[in-house]
Amino acid sequence: MDRALDPQLAAVLEAVAGGGMFDAGIGYEEMRARFEATAPLMWDPAKLPVDSTTDRTIDGPAGPLPIRVYRPHPTERLPVLVYFHGGGFTIGSIDT
Repeated sequence: MDRALDPQLAAVLEAVAGGGMFDAGIGYEEMRARFEATAPLMWDPAKLPVDSTTDRTIDGPAGPLPIRVYRPHPTERLPVLVYFHGGGFTIGSIDT
């Protein structure tokens, strides 16, 4: 059985293992900047198998929350996968 690591996951692990992204003592703004700079190495949104994306907002406890709706090609019947892990909801953005 081939147990090769998914290339996207390998890039994520490599970026994190390389250090620097989450160095102790740096603030959230610096962490966000480093994460935004590293994100394109981990995945390419242009390669997502989607027909369209729509940015919307929903009501949140402290005001509007941005959401992005991804739609497959209308003729495809695909399974659904929803990520809810926020990792603390402090570093990433809707784009990362």
